[in-house]
Amino acid sequence: VLDDFWGEALEVYLHNPWLTYSIGLHRLRESGLASDMMDDLDERPLSLDEIHQLSKMLFIGEDGCVDLPHPRQNWNNFFRSLTILVEKEKPQWNPVKKRLTPWIDLKKLESMHGGGEESSQNHQQNHSHYGPEQQQRPREHRLSNPESKEPSCNASTGKNLNLTLPEVLQRWSHQPPDYKTSYPLQHLLVKVPCTFPPTNTKVEPH
Repeated sequence: VLDDFWGEALEVYLHNPWLTYSIGLHRLRESGLASDMMDDLDERPLSLDEIHQLSKMLFIGEDGCVDLPHPRQNWNNFFRSLTILVEKEKPQWNPVKKRLTPWIDLKKLESMHGGGEESSQNHQQNHSHYGPEQQQRPREHRLSNPESKEPSCNASTGKNLNLTLPEVLQRWSHQPPDYKTSYPLQHLLVKVPCTFPPTNTKVEPH
């Protein structure tokens, strides 16, 4: 069970202060669709392998049209490529700093992991926490899009008062007409504001 958005963001900040914990990431973790690595954002610092994996999920996705060097192999090349990707994205609301910030605080990431080094806490915990299969988990659809627009809310995403809460969530997470095929993560994050409070009063505010 997750804390409220602000409380969870604060816990994530304590372990991974370089990451902006957006409302989209919070709702994704609440829905149970997040990977094990994302579930641990508030528990420990991410390893270099996981930072690389998360960066791919956030900025590249399944198309793989952009190559992101691995930080263990060449930190400088990784950092330069990541900087380009981060600067193309729209800033996200940061509940800890109470302002819009980039997805990744590059200076903070550099200070913690520059040169391809693990944080001290993560060095002790990470490799005993995950097996090789979990560390090599295939990436999901990209979570953000530099060309994305503000979501357009409609009845199918939570404002239809004739729908039950399970039906609202089913229509948010799965595609019509039978609602059996799930949407990609990019779509889920874009539609989060339409599905959860305050737009959708069927879900208890957090």
